[in-house]
Amino acid sequence: MGSFPPELRDLVIDCLGHDTPTLCACSLTCKAWLPRARHNLFRAVRIHPGQRGDAFRTLLETTPVIGRHIRDVSISGVGDDPSAPDLPDVSGRWPTLVAHGESSPAFRKPEMRSVEWLQSVLPSSTDTLSRVETLSLFSLPITPQFSQLLGSHFKGVTTVTMDACRAETFGELLSLPRGLTEVEDLSLDGVTWYRPTYIKPTSHVVGRRCSLKSLTLTAKVDVTTVINWLVDQNRYTSLSSLSVYLSSDASATAVHSLLNAVGSSLRYLTIGFSDVRDPTVVLKHADFKLDSLTGLHRLHMQCMDTTRFSTVPSLSWILLMLSKTNSTQLTTLQFSITYSDLKQRLNLEGLSVILSHKRYSALERVVFDVEARHEQISHIQEELNTRLSFLIDKGVLVHAQTTFKAS
Repeated sequence: MGSFPPELRDLVIDCLGHDTPTLCACSLTCKAWLPRARHNLFRAVRIHPGQRGDAFRTLLETTPVIGRHIRDVSISGVGDDPSAPDLPDVSGRWPTLVAHGESSPAFRKPEMRSVEWLQSVLPSSTDTLSRVETLSLFSLPITPQFSQLLGSHFKGVTTVTMDACRAETFGELLSLPRGLTEVEDLSLDGVTWYRPTYIKPTSHVVGRRCSLKSLTLTAKVDVTTVINWLVDQNRYTSLSSLSVYLSSDASATAVHSLLNAVGSSLRYLTIGFSDVRDPTVVLKHADFKLDSLTGLHRLHMQCMDTTRFSTVPSLSWILLMLSKTNSTQLTTLQFSITYSDLKQRLNLEGLSVILSHKRYSALERVVFDVEARHEQISHIQEELNTRLSFLIDKGVLVHAQTTFKAS
């Protein structure tokens, strides 16, 4: 085996994917196989309440070299054990830590708060996890102390996803991006703060270098507050990708202000509406245009609206927004839409007319991500080929891809 190319050996081990028993066997085969086996075993780690509270810390304290292989860390305040308190300990499958059939002692402290809990499961050395690139947080209370602790251990993190996290104030929520200073990709979903106070600075803000390149805000986030902070604090200067939902005149005004500030630097935009009776009215009230985004390459329009109103919102906002787009570099236009809306409510002939304008001369593909059954995809494609034939004749790829919907 000495002459076997190490690149091929590593490739074979990589093909094992998430086959934990086989990867464990590879790690015990020989010293040469151990690093790659560990790379696959420990690349992604989940920390959450469960039955093995001291397993993660013990693993890294006894074998700190494993920290070199960890790239993705997920921390959750909710475990799969219904009898466990909200923030007790961590659990995970650490295959090389204990022998088969053995279990680590449980570690439960019902009164433990998030900072103390995190201190109990992270290694004592703040350098052990310095190679982690992606950090996912779920259902956790965000405080300045909690953020400082994360920042000290995850210095190299560039991607952060927050889901169902909460803070006392918006200011306390901001302690997280201040603690994780290298974050380039930030995603917020269902993130809340109980006292929605935000005070616009009265003087010129002199901030540190801004590294944020991509921002995703779902429909379950107070977009207005986040965007206003981004603009007021000049945190948008490196932004090239934005995904956002508009839910009011105020949110549309805030996002429009951000888009004007970012201008030609923005390359990718995903936009949609949530809980809006008439999106067209919102766009008109905010005088919402995309004409400042002259460097836009990809525009994704989320047409599957989540609304509390009995009447179905109009899709005329799509044509209105596209008529006020001014990027000669736009190559990809994508729509996420239901089958019924595509068939009955989206004006495809009007869309074809707008896209025939010279400002769309660089357009290469129009993609329809349709919520429909697989057997409907051929009919959808045929209808698009017929109703958007002008675009196809110009060499634009018109493609339908189906988001599976059970019968």
